Amino acid sequence: MKSLIIATVCLLAASSYAQQDPAVTMFWNNYTRFNPAMAGVLYKHEGTLMARNQWTGFSGNPTSYFAAYNAKVDPLYGGIGVNMEHTDIGLQVVNKAMLNYSFHINVGEETVIAIGASAGVSTSKTDVSLYIFPDGGEEISDKPSAAFNSSFGAAIKFRDLNAGVSVTNLNEPRYGNGWYNYDPVRHYYAFAEYELGISENVALKPAGLFVTDLNVNELNVNVRGILKNKYWFGAGYRTNNALSVMVGWDIFERYRVGYTYEYWSNRIGNGSSSTHELVLGIRIK
Repeated sequence: MKSLIIATVCLLAASSYAQQDPAVTMFWNNYTRFNPAMAGVLYKHEGTLMARNQWTGFSGNPTSYFAAYNAKVDPLYGGIGVNMEHTDIGLQVVNKAMLNYSFHINVGEETVIAIGASAGVSTSKTDVSLYIFPDGGEEISDKPSAAFNSSFGAAIKFRDLNAGVSVTNLNEPRYGNGWYNYDPVRHYYAFAEYELGISENVALKPAGLFVTDLNVNELNVNVRGILKNKYWFGAGYRTNNALSVMVGWDIFERYRVGYTYEYWSNRIGNGSSSTHELVLGIRIK
């Protein structure tokens, strides 16, 4: 029974993740996770740590951890960086390590067009410690399976507008686990973010992210209020009935601390309590 419950949670979690790519509410803290073209576009140096604990009321609930560092490198005519990712979804453990490169094209003084690609390795394995084997049942291998992974993207920064499109799992890696099939398909992303100045010390920044694997579509939108370029707070909505509130502080306009609480208003969400997301970062222009 335990194995059945965990396997069921695993499948439900995968559906909330737009099939395989993990969902992130504060996506604007780490654009290079899904669009390598953003490496070095917004900041000279940008480091991010993120953690997401989804559906905390369920056993085997999805948890994800992200780490990224990207920098603008003028001799390379763009930006470079690295992204790391660890996700537990029920029985499945997925890790990813990607290198990013973005080529920047300056159009005048206020516009940057960027084209980027990432390449790396992703691994997948089954956590057999969560599975109850019946007498005489088939054993499950816990050995990780690795595969090459790649992404591609394009982006533009024009004054206070940032936007881009990208595709992850470009080569659709195949892990070959055998027992549990977790082979990623291509995911297509489109994002936009705009900062609207209200006064000298107040700004509004709406942002939206659309993702599809051509089977499941998801739209994530949120609006933040920013005070004195330091304090920010806002609210968001995801099209699978997830509502969120967020708060953060950019200390000395360089070090970032942020938190999001997400409530799932659908039937699955009511049974799974809440989702928590934390971000720590450094941004140097």
